[in-house]
Amino acid sequence: MNLLVAADALTVSGTLSEFLKTADSGNEISRQFCATCGTHVLARSSARPQFRVLRAGNLDEPSSIRPNMNIWAASAPDWACLDQALERIEQQPLPPKPAPSAEA
Repeated sequence: MNLLVAADALTVSGTLSEFLKTADSGNEISRQFCATCGTHVLARSSARPQFRVLRAGNLDEPSSIRPNMNIWAASAPDWACLDQALERIEQQPLPPKPAPSAEA
């Protein structure tokens, strides 16, 4: 399970190694791993620079979060147990809208 978090709300301790790739969309994807053990920690996309995709299993308290949507549902394997009560998005969701400006 992955967790979309605001980049400025995330603190990572330790050194991360990085693997860059270009997605089918043309966006640059950065996957970041623990430099010591190789565990996949997070990813970022040039399409959503204000967010990070965090592997939920890396959280100190992973039971403190709950999923709120199923994404990439069209490519889910037959054995996947998707919660039918959650929003279903067949592929990549649209980027979240920016927060309203306080200057308005």
